[in-house]
Amino acid sequence: MNWDAIGAIGQLVGAIAVVITLGYLALQIRHAKEATADVSRLDRGAGIRDLLSRMAEDGLRDAWIKAEGTENAYARIADALGLTLEQAAKIEFNCQGWFWLHWAHWASTKTDRDVDELRHIISKFYSAQPMSTVWALSPHVQLLAPEFVHFVDSAIERGRNGQALHEG
Repeated sequence: MNWDAIGAIGQLVGAIAVVITLGYLALQIRHAKEATADVSRLDRGAGIRDLLSRMAEDGLRDAWIKAEGTENAYARIADALGLTLEQAAKIEFNCQGWFWLHWAHWASTKTDRDVDELRHIISKFYSAQPMSTVWALSPHVQLLAPEFVHFVDSAIERGRNGQALHEG
């Protein structure tokens, strides 16, 4: 073999190494972007839950409900649960915290096992009081991603029907 052939083989091996390295870097960048998006979603969910905790303060919560014009929705929740309007508002704000927590987990990158676990939790937790009533009557469910609302509704229905919760 002459030196030109050895040099050509070296260049070919080098070019292949560059292509593999670029492919690996592209994959790492994609994973980093997904991880950043997940952190953003989880932070957003945590931020919303923090705000909802502050909204549980009587004066702020009552002013918000009045300004928002959702007194009738809270009255329906209160009637359905046998609570006062104030108690119903506290329960609804607490349930919203759960909704956003579960949304953040649902919206993040996850494995099939994570989805099954979340579906199981939602099927049981959202089927029981007070979550089922608040989920059905809360004016804030519409703020969640429609795909997530469908996921929750489907999980609740499957749980009520006793169906297996894994959707393969």
